[in-house]
Order: sequence, then C-alpha cells, then structure tokens
Amino acid sequence: MAEIHGSCDPAFESVRGILQDQFAQGNEVGASLCVNIDGKNVVDLWGGHADTEKTKQWDKDIVTGVFSSTKVVTGLAAHILIDRGLLHVNEKFASYWPEFGSNGKGDAKVSHILSHSSGVPAWEGVITPEEVQDVETSTKRLAAQAPCQFIADEITNPLSADFQLGIPEEDWPRIAEMIPFPPEAMAGIELNPASILGKAVAGSALQAHLPNDPNFRKSKNGAWGGFSNARALARIGSIVSLNGIVDGNQYLSSHALDEMMKEQIQGDDPMLRVHMRFALGLGLPPGKEFPCIPEGDGICFWGDWGGSMLVMDRRRRMTIAYVMNKMEFRSIGGARAQEYIQHIYKSFDAGKPYIADPWSGSLSIIIIIIIIIIIHTRICQPYRPSGGRSCGATGVIAPFGRAIEVPRLFVALDVGTTRPSSGNLLYQLRGRTALHSLIKVRVAQMVEARKRHCWECLRRRLVCGFEVPGCERCAASGVDCPGYGETPPMRVKWLVPGTVKLRQRKDVSNRQKNSRAGSESTGSEKSPSESSGANSCLADDTRKVALPHPHLKTDYHALIDSVEYFNSCIYPQLANVLRLGTNANIYKLPLAMIQMGLTRPGHLQLGLVCLTLSHRMNQMGHDHDSKALRTTFFRYRGLMIRSLNDDINLPNKRNGGIVLAGILTLLLADAQEGISHHWRYHIEGVRRLIISRGGMNRVVTTPGALPIVLSFVHLVVLSDTSSPGSDMLVERLDLEEVYLMVKCYGENGYGFQMCPSPLFAEIVKINHIRNQMSKLNGTDENDLHSDAREVLHRIYGFSPAAWIESNESLTDASKLIMDTYQSAVALYCMSSLQSAGALPPNPFLKKNCDMERRILHGLIEQSLAGRCHGYMLWPLLVLGVQAVNGGPSLRAFVREKMVSMSAACGTYAPLAAKRILENFWDSGKDKWDDCFDKPYMFTTVLSSDIDLLK
Repeated sequence: MAEIHGSCDPAFESVRGILQDQFAQGNEVGASLCVNIDGKNVVDLWGGHADTEKTKQWDKDIVTGVFSSTKVVTGLAAHILIDRGLLHVNEKFASYWPEFGSNGKGDAKVSHILSHSSGVPAWEGVITPEEVQDVETSTKRLAAQAPCQFIADEITNPLSADFQLGIPEEDWPRIAEMIPFPPEAMAGIELNPASILGKAVAGSALQAHLPNDPNFRKSKNGAWGGFSNARALARIGSIVSLNGIVDGNQYLSSHALDEMMKEQIQGDDPMLRVHMRFALGLGLPPGKEFPCIPEGDGICFWGDWGGSMLVMDRRRRMTIAYVMNKMEFRSIGGARAQEYIQHIYKSFDAGKPYIADPWSGSLSIIIIIIIIIIIHTRICQPYRPSGGRSCGATGVIAPFGRAIEVPRLFVALDVGTTRPSSGNLLYQLRGRTALHSLIKVRVAQMVEARKRHCWECLRRRLVCGFEVPGCERCAASGVDCPGYGETPPMRVKWLVPGTVKLRQRKDVSNRQKNSRAGSESTGSEKSPSESSGANSCLADDTRKVALPHPHLKTDYHALIDSVEYFNSCIYPQLANVLRLGTNANIYKLPLAMIQMGLTRPGHLQLGLVCLTLSHRMNQMGHDHDSKALRTTFFRYRGLMIRSLNDDINLPNKRNGGIVLAGILTLLLADAQEGISHHWRYHIEGVRRLIISRGGMNRVVTTPGALPIVLSFVHLVVLSDTSSPGSDMLVERLDLEEVYLMVKCYGENGYGFQMCPSPLFAEIVKINHIRNQMSKLNGTDENDLHSDAREVLHRIYGFSPAAWIESNESLTDASKLIMDTYQSAVALYCMSSLQSAGALPPNPFLKKNCDMERRILHGLIEQSLAGRCHGYMLWPLLVLGVQAVNGGPSLRAFVREKMVSMSAACGTYAPLAAKRILENFWDSGKDKWDDCFDKPYMFTTVLSSDIDLLK
C-alpha cells in the first residue's frame, strides 16, 4: 500500500486517513494535498507513485501538469496589473490585443474575458496540438517576453512557490506522469456536433496525456500549461485567502479583491456541463455540483480537468490545494477532491483552532482568477452578464477550451500601451467600477425609493414609517414631516440684513434713499468678485447669498444673523453627506434655538458668530468686503476670549462641559497659523480639564459631553500625523483611554469625519510607533518593527464593504469615502513609518507606495466630485506629501484641490496646508518627517488668515 508522507496537524488527522483510504482503494496513484491557514501549512501531505507502473515514488518535490489551475495564477497576474492601473476591466479587450477584435469580437471587454462571457468558447475548426503549443504562431505577433517572466518576477519567486509555466528539461525527472481516464468513462455520452461542446471536442487539441509530451512541457501556455504541486498552489492561493498580503508583502489590495469577488454571471455552463456562479474568473459557492464548499461570503474556488482543485477562503484565512496524476472524467474538480475538502472543513469547524483574525458581519468577498485570451476567427458577439441569467458559453474555461491567454496582453502593456491618466480612470483601475447587472440596479432603485427615510427621521436616527405624503412618526411627534426628497427642504430663507423693515409709512425722501441704497447693494452683489484663487465654482451657490452686515448692531443681532447664515449657506453643504449615513447629527438650527442660546454663556454664542463669519470670509477670498468682515471677526473673537476667561476663573464653572466646549470652539477658530501659533495651549487646557474630571471615560457619561470628547480625540490624533515624531500629543494621553473612546463611541453618529473607527485606531497606533521610534533606547526596536508590519496588515485587512454591512446607519454611497480613507491610512502608514525607520525602505514597499499614491489620487478626485470636500482634507494632505515623488501633474492637482476646498468649506486650513506642502516640494527632501518640521493642525473646521488684515 502507498505510504503517506509529510506533516498533518492533529486537528486534521482524519484528512490523512481519508487520503490513505483512497490510495488503499486504488483511486489514487500519486497525489499531494495541502491546507494553509493564516500563512502556515497545517496539512502538507504527499504520497503514492509518479508513474503508471508505480516504480517511481511521489516525493516531496514532485510536480505534475495542473491544467486549468494554471488560470488561477495567470489570473492573479492580470489582476495585479489591474491593481497597478495598467489594465482596465471595462476597456475593450481589442484595445490591448487588436487582432482579437476581428470578426465581430471588438465589443468584448476585459471583464467579459475574466468572467468567461466573451462568447468565444472554442476554436473554429480543428487545431493540432503543435499549433497550440507554438505560442508565437498562435498569437501571431507575440513579442519576446512570455507571461511566465512576469509571473515569476511578481508571484512565484517572491513567494518561493514551485510553479512553472513551461518547465525546463532539467526538471523533467521530477514530473509525475499524467494518467488519463479510461476511454470507457465517456461511454454513453452523446454530443451534438453543432453544439458548443460538440465543436470544442471535435476541434480539440487538448488531450489528457499532453503533460507527458515534451513539446507541451516547453510551450508555456497560460491557460493549462502550468506544472506544480499542492504546496505551491496553496502558497499562491493564500494571496487571496490572506487578503492580498503574504509574509508582510502586499500582492493585491483588498479593494481590488472586493471588486473581483462580485458575481458577474451564473447559469448552466454548456462547456463545463455544470451550474456555475462566476466572479471575475473564479467560481463562487453555493453550487449543487460542489456541496463540499460551504455557502457564504468569502470563498472562491477553481478546479481543473481531471480532478485537481484549489479553494480560497478569506473568512477562515484558509487555502486548500489538491493535485494528483490519476485523472477522473470530470470537467472541473473531481469526486476525490471534494471528499478531501469536505473533511477539511469539518475538521476546521469542529475545532476552529486557527482563526487568527476573524472578520465579523457579512463580507464582500473577492478572489482573483483567470484571464484567457483566445484566437478565434468566426463572427461571434460577446455574451454580456445579464443579471444572474445563464450567459450561454464561457470564455474558454473548459477542458476543451484552447486558450493562448495573457502573453499578448503582457507584451502590449510592457511596450507602453497604457490608458490615459485621469482621476476617474484611476479609480476604476483599482477594480471599483460596478459591474452589477441591470436587473440588480433596478431592484435596488425600487427598494431605495420604497424605503428611503424622511429627512426628520434620518436626522433623529429613527426608523421611518415610510407613509406618503408624510410619515406617521413625525405626526406623532408633532413635527411636520419634511418628506423624502433628494435634498432636504429649506425652511428658513436668508434675507439681506436691513432690506426688510417694519411696514410703516415713510416719507418720499426716505423711500428714494432706500431705493438708491438697494440698487447699489444689488449692483455690488452682481459685480464680478476680485477674489483670489481661493474662490471656487463649488461655492457659487452660497456666494449668491448676501453678506451679513459687517457692523452688527448688538450681540443679539449677530447671533440671529449667524443662525440664519448657517441654515442658508452652511447647512445645505453639510446636508449633502446625510445620505451617506455617517453623521446624523447634522440639522438646521431652528429659530427657537436663538432664545435658548441667549441663556448660554457668551463665549458659546460668540463662537457661532466667529465660525460663520470665518466661513463667509474664506469663501470671499480677497474681496474688498472681506477686510471689513475680518475686523468684525476679530472683535467678536476678543469678546469670546474675554467671556471664556471669566468662566475659567470661576471655580464652579471651570470644570464644566460648557467650558470644554468653549475652549474647543476657540481652538477650531484658531486651528491654523493664520490665527495663532499657540493652538497647542488650547489642546493642553482641554486635556487638563478632562483629567481633573476623572478622564475621558468618565467625562463622556456627562450629558452632552460625548461630541466634545470625540472632537478632542479627532483633533489630537490627526494633528499628530502632521507633527514631528519627537513632538507628538499622543505621549501625553492615556492610549488605552483613546482606544476605548474609538472602539466604544466611534460609530455613534459623530464619528471621525467619516474615517471608520478601525482605521482611526490604526492612525493612533501609527502615531505611537512614530513617537517611540524617535526615543529608541536600543532594546525595543524589533518590537516596533513587528508592530509596524502588523498595523499595515490590519489596514489592508479592513473591508469597507463588510464595515458598511455591519453598520446599519451607513449606506452604500459611503463606500467611496471608506475606500479613500483606507488608501490614505495605508499610504500614511508606509510613508511615515519608513521615515521613522519602523518599516524598511525596500523596493517592494516603495512599489506599494507608488501604487497606493495612484489609487488615492483617483479616489480623492471621485470623492471631491461628489461634493464631500469637508472630509477630504486629511487624505489630500497625505497625497500631497507623496506628491513629492509624483511629478508636476500630481502636485498641480493637490494645489488646485486645496484652493477649491478652502472656498467650498469656508476655511483657511487647506491654504495653510498648501503652503507647507509647497515648501516641502521645493526643499529637495522626500521623507514624511521632512515635511513637518513643527506641529501643525489642519482641519476643515473654520479658521481665518490674519495676514489679510495687514
């Protein structure tokens, strides 16, 4: 009886027994089986014989032909190109391979090739094995470099995986002989010669014994010409199972994986003769033909003709690979493989001993697979995905599908056939372009129309009744339902101060005087602005609103004007993000609040006045009227400081939440150098007051204090990102308290300016590592290096789609923002920790930074197009630091967006950030810490430029 060699964890000992039984029953001749969990092989077994006569033992390093499992590897190579922006899934395939577009195939897209729906399932007529094996003849004008070189450089060599696309003669002694299934296995199978499968079989050049043929071994065919074993395939497949990162090296981003795992088509495949669900290449469960694979998100698989199989499970971080040399008559995978896989899952679920990083909630899954490009001469229109219906034939995935897949594509890209650069394109290059079918889109639209909350229920975070014309919940609360429109209804109309007066009789001279004054006011309102580059077309709507009078009569009038200005000019901009579901605490200020506001301390009232004045000034830029407004602004700021000092000097008020709110309000108004060089004094004051009240964990239990504490945490953490590593606020805080605030309260609707709390916690950790690296004592450096790698691993392990699904308040529209923050946090991690020395400056990490920079560029452009300016300053700042290596066009993009963001948000902070970045770009330095020689605070909350008073 064949002997089984290798290692097997006790939890999977039953799997060894099943493999031994298959050898004892004569079902196996030689085979290898590997299970990789969290990067470690818990099962690595091999045994039997490598030849038909059973004279050659199947040793540890034996390899054999793996047929269509090759497509998994070439598919990974294609998706690496997509992730790097060199290949676009929605581009017509003929733009990369012009010859493919002949005879009606010109409309087929890359996505059709990847999802096996190109409509080119077989060769037209008979083709010989010799013609297929001559790759240059098959592709007609193939350039010198074959895809095997790209695969070796980018996948197999970095992973030390024993996979070869075409195998040299010196390795032939370790190739296991392929044993075809007996001819009687096909008895009783009748094929219609006119059918797709019939044509494929009749013209087939693929024969079961081909891996034994010397010419085939040399052919380097990317569809089914690979040679490998289970250990190597499991190693390669772990790129998917481990969310793109293996041994600390990132091969694919989680963003690319998310999009690739979306279902494209499903139905009965006439080539494979099974029911299939296809992502962009690989199969997705469930399927009645594959009961061994559990249902649920996060799993994908592929098998080859004869029985081998590869399963990649992201939720369990598990990869299963099986390779054999005795073939079964089955188009994809075999009965033996399914039995092994079934027992492996049973063993895993029984003990669950290996889940190192479980993900909660429903996951959007992803996988990486197959690109095959066929030469075909007959007229054939591509089959397009059609909302879950059968798409007819696959794009040559079959055992009989003859493919000369990626070589021509790689060559075209190598010689510079890249797509025009633009932000929109860069976003799509990451694989984020939606490929949902028309049916799904229409269903989603109907559900959205039926289940859209009214604006009042959305503001109050209540479940709406959805009644028409107004919901009953609003009626029960005594509130007029604002309805379900696309934009919130306006209930307060802004009027020019002084234009509406008491309706009393006036003499003619007064009426004439008022008429002339009104004409002058209108004329000046319509005249072109002489504003600087800080003006933006995005702020046009708010600029049409008349200016508050620069000399307000009383503080009471100032408060009224501020409330009305907020409702008319600021709230409509903020309301754009309500549909994202990230912050339901955005609402208009009712006029009744003015009466309540008069009972509050003066510094809170005057804080609102200062913020609204600052908003208007920054939108005006250098207009003539802005200087008068700045004079008014600083007058009210002085009154605010005086009121705040009065409360601080009173022992019974000093430690109250209102004083904390007042200091933070002043801090937000003084956030940039344009106002004060001493913003950290405000931070230190808040910190001491919080400590005096028992710490953040105790303060948040006070009514109304939670948003104050979260604002404080947000400002401290982000300001540390733009501070030197040796001078950070994080060293003065209790880190455990900070993590507790982020974990427990980061999802309550206030949030951290749309940054998901798990990513925000990683920013805290990065800041801490930077600070510790600046104070090394020589004993803990290795620990910090390990911490840095773990942080990067967790960042790329974060799934925006899963985060949205697990948070009911979030909507699908917020995914773009979540993607942007994930990319920005990853780039900040790599850039700042390399600068600090916690991550090595190796070429692989540099390549990752370059790729992430291009991705973030596209994401930010998409986000800004959606009018989410107030949430993009920090990601744009991160991109700006990396623009030092990005060329003039990227710097011009950052410069332009900083200017327009200042106008759109009504804050000086983006212009202050622009000045710092421009100094950095001109310095000749390129490290993160070189950009920030002292602590800076950049926030899109309102601040002003004191230089304009000079």
